[in-house]
Amino acid sequence: MSINENEILVEKERFILQRKKPIVKIRVGFLENFRRFFISQDFLEVETPIRIKYPAPEANIETYKSEDRFLIASPEIQMKLLIMAGYEKIFQITHCFRKESCSNLHQTEFTMCEWYRVGSSIYDLMDDCERIIKLQIEFISNFLEKNKTYEIDRKKCEEFFKKIRFPFERIEIQQIYKDLAGWDPIEVYDPQRFDIDMVTKIEPYLKTKPAVFLIGYPYYQASLARLRKNSDKIAERFELYIEGIEIANAFDELTDAEEQEKRFLEELKIRSEKNMNEYQLDRRFIDNLKKGMPQTSGIALGIDRLLMILLCKNSINDVILFPQGTF
Repeated sequence: MSINENEILVEKERFILQRKKPIVKIRVGFLENFRRFFISQDFLEVETPIRIKYPAPEANIETYKSEDRFLIASPEIQMKLLIMAGYEKIFQITHCFRKESCSNLHQTEFTMCEWYRVGSSIYDLMDDCERIIKLQIEFISNFLEKNKTYEIDRKKCEEFFKKIRFPFERIEIQQIYKDLAGWDPIEVYDPQRFDIDMVTKIEPYLKTKPAVFLIGYPYYQASLARLRKNSDKIAERFELYIEGIEIANAFDELTDAEEQEKRFLEELKIRSEKNMNEYQLDRRFIDNLKKGMPQTSGIALGIDRLLMILLCKNSINDVILFPQGTF
């Protein structure tokens, strides 16, 4: 690169960073609102390691190695260890890392808010989500009213906020697949078809909805969620979608150590077959689970995606100062 080309690049980068200043101000308040909400609910903010030895084995998520450890894709395992140690209401805002291609909705490094409630259900988490989003909409509306900025389309945001209705619509996975894909994923075991139809048939429909909770995932999509008491084919799990974009993923957490170990081993086997990073079974986590874990609900919410959507932006790059691939 010539000196002249480098100077042009430097000026361009400085210009982009200067233009993002109003969004940075909103982001600061956005994060403060998360903390204010949880502290008002008597949650304890916790910090867990970014580098861990035993990530939760998931066949659809790849991680980055960091010497003899891995960068976290989620703080889930460590936060559950805190629950097992007697913590009851905890939250964390942290950076997470996933080895995937960057796009308008994906970054290899992103900001996550994760929280857990002992003795609560996933329906309590739905209430949390609605209250947090309502709080953030009020904050953004007030900010745009007091601060004129060309970086954010105030009129577009106002029109979008008017479309959002509380409480959010709740749709059962079983019914929406019957209606849009023509089959019942609860009664038919077909993980590949489930994923394909989610992308090609379900999510396009969800783009017509301002905000929706998808609930009642099939047992083979349970991940770390327990199954419903009245059905061994449906997981107590939901995902929050806003305009067709997944924002949050929640579980009524699995507390059965034997079942958890079985699922971990199944995921480790699939990871091995796909030549993914090799993990060891987290025996400490399983042994802790054997000693008991209270009924708990937990959720992970993507901060960058939520902020992007509420500011009516098309890419999370617009709400991050130094997005991967551009700096």
